[in-house]
Amino acid sequence: MKKYLKKWWLIVAIVLIAGISFGHDPAPNNIDWGTVTLEGNMDAGGYKIINLGDALNPKDAVNLDVLLNHVGVAFNYYLGDTTLDLFLTDSEDVLTETPDADPKTLTTIFFVASETDTPAPFTVKEGVLIIVHISAKVTTTAGKKDTQLKFQLGYVDSDGSGNFVQIGADSNLTSVLTAVQTSYELHIHVNSAVTVPDTKRLYMRVIADSGSGPTFAEVNVYFDDPAHHVVLPVDASILENYLLLAGGTLTGAVDSAAAISGAMGVINAVGATTLTTAQYGKILLMTTADEVTLPDDCDSVTGAWYVIWARDAEKIEVVVTDSADAFVLYGTALTADNELDSAGGAGNRATVTCLEANKWYVGGTEGIWVDGGAAD
Repeated sequence: MKKYLKKWWLIVAIVLIAGISFGHDPAPNNIDWGTVTLEGNMDAGGYKIINLGDALNPKDAVNLDVLLNHVGVAFNYYLGDTTLDLFLTDSEDVLTETPDADPKTLTTIFFVASETDTPAPFTVKEGVLIIVHISAKVTTTAGKKDTQLKFQLGYVDSDGSGNFVQIGADSNLTSVLTAVQTSYELHIHVNSAVTVPDTKRLYMRVIADSGSGPTFAEVNVYFDDPAHHVVLPVDASILENYLLLAGGTLTGAVDSAAAISGAMGVINAVGATTLTTAQYGKILLMTTADEVTLPDDCDSVTGAWYVIWARDAEKIEVVVTDSADAFVLYGTALTADNELDSAGGAGNRATVTCLEANKWYVGGTEGIWVDGGAAD
């Protein structure tokens, strides 16, 4: 017995090795393995690696926080006819204006993005360098003041002009403009992070700085050419507007030319149910003969839809919140505020979709659905 007891450490080692080999963690909490060198692939079996530290070296694994908050995405905005466009119209033209003061923020030469082309909210981090590529000249230099240009990038309200908030510093100045069209690369330094809120629009000001000379020169700034654009690096957290992360909310649009796969959400209802805008695209499984109320959102959110399904032989009454809303059943618009009723058969179902303002179209029906008359 003594000789076996002397081998206790060997027995423990064998048990530990066996536990690891057969997938059992002998001590699941707070194990310090030191540095482990793999000689093959590591399969996590569908589980996550959690609480991964920030990457420090080029070949370190990167966690989601580093990806979203430390990696940048660059937008290319092309200069249009007083617009900032994500897509180029390649047909060069020119904007002109003669300043009447020094310095002068020009009022007919400016560039503003649409709300759609400003995918806010997003953040421009401190230390970012915004690059402005422009082409400009003056109509004539004879008897005119020496003129240089600089630019300010910021954002304004959804009206396209109100409450300008600057992003970064002013750009550096061009050289003195000549009567020959010349290209310039200017830089805007961002010393403090700026977050562009939702519904705002990017806006670029053009400022004429005039020197000595008898009269102001007419400024020409060119647009609609690949060479005339702004490079705006933004924080990669903007991807959250377009990619639905676990537990996140998708705020950007989804436009797919291919199938989008995955299970639809199911709402199991026991009793009368009022649907919400957060439940678009879900199946409502009714298990009792009751009323289903649609949200008051069909005056603005076209494309909202629900599937309403009767599990058993029970009558389902679908009603609207807005008395101006009407169902379009089998191609015929019902009277506004009338309800949509199933005939009471098991498995009766209908898809209701807002396809135009105040019109819920009924399609994909199973069983009989009828005009239920004025809502009870």
